[in-house]
Amino acid sequence: MTGIPPLIGFLSKWALAEAAFLSGGLLPMLGVIALLISALLTGIYLMVPSVSMYTRPSQGNVIMPVEAGFKVALVSLTALMLALSFYSIPLVDYLARTAAQAL
Repeated sequence: MTGIPPLIGFLSKWALAEAAFLSGGLLPMLGVIALLISALLTGIYLMVPSVSMYTRPSQGNVIMPVEAGFKVALVSLTALMLALSFYSIPLVDYLARTAAQAL
């Protein structure tokens, strides 16, 4: 969502900004500025609850099963996102072939 290089969200924002620069004009440049501001604000409002949630002291030494399951799911999804960020070419090729067949 925030578009941090070299992760997946960055590629879409980069493509939008590049297209805006190539088209020129005032309105596309304002769009790029809005994109940068939205990325900054998204990073801030997503970071605050994330940091407070994972840095707060636990309730005693007991880990609740729901908390443990949530952390496992979060770590798994994060690992998948990082893997697809750095090794996305097979997925992109597959999606391109699927879209070409659908047309």
